Amino acid sequence: MTTTVFPASADPALVMSATYELDAADRRYIDGQIRQIQATLLSSLLTEKGASYFTLASGSLAAGDFFCQGGDATNPRRVVKATAVNLTYGRSVIGVALEAVTGTNKFLGATSGIVGATVTGLGAVAGQVTLNTTTARAQLGGSGPALGTADAQGTLNLWRQQGGSPLDLAPPQTVTGPAGASNVDTTLLSVPSTPTGNARALLTTLAIRLETALVGAGSVALTVGTSAGGTHFLLSQTINSATAVGTFYGITTAQLGSSFASADGYNALLAAGATVIMRLAGSGVITTAPVVSARVLGITL
Repeated sequence: MTTTVFPASADPALVMSATYELDAADRRYIDGQIRQIQATLLSSLLTEKGASYFTLASGSLAAGDFFCQGGDATNPRRVVKATAVNLTYGRSVIGVALEAVTGTNKFLGATSGIVGATVTGLGAVAGQVTLNTTTARAQLGGSGPALGTADAQGTLNLWRQQGGSPLDLAPPQTVTGPAGASNVDTTLLSVPSTPTGNARALLTTLAIRLETALVGAGSVALTVGTSAGGTHFLLSQTINSATAVGTFYGITTAQLGSSFASADGYNALLAAGATVIMRLAGSGVITTAPVVSARVLGITL
């Protein structure tokens, strides 16, 4: 890979007279600028990836580290390592560093396309790839933000991370229900209280899937609301021994609660500080508790 060296500051203004002629040093400088442009273009076109240069806000990145918005009001275009503490409200993964960088320097990063295992460090196992928000590295499986898929050689097909497209508003969760007459409440999403406002997140999809069947004569009532037991997002759905593994909830409009208004295209606007809570309410005799997986998709506003 050719590394482009960026000047620390702008060149001084050149005042030219009518008789000024370019000398050999000027020609070499212009040639160097052309080579930098060519290197940037070729790194994108010849390596099957969408690449661009970014500026680090602080800290450091190694090749293979993923990065996100830096949250810097003074320099909003700068980026930082995509760890859990940096992936706070309003930020999302942008891409992966293709070279090491420190301080506030520029670096080459890929936002989509094919990224080799020598960069990502993925093993030679095919599968879904997500972000490990502790290390800011790609991992096979897991419950972090989806990054793409890997083939049997560990080569990552990095999906373009689009902030305006529905993404996981929170990590997917797998929840085991009650084994009897009790409740299991799980917070699927907590919208941060700052910045304030009535419309800070748009919930576009609520997807809940039965992963392990209920065994026994009892049943479980599944609801999702802004509070435990509420039905704002999902009306009460019954899970019993006759419910097949793979059954989805929240996909059909007939199951959606009042917060998914038809006038809004069955999307739910969430205010700052709002919560989305799933309740599994058991009754009767349950020998084996059901297990469900849950995802909330949408965009931050």
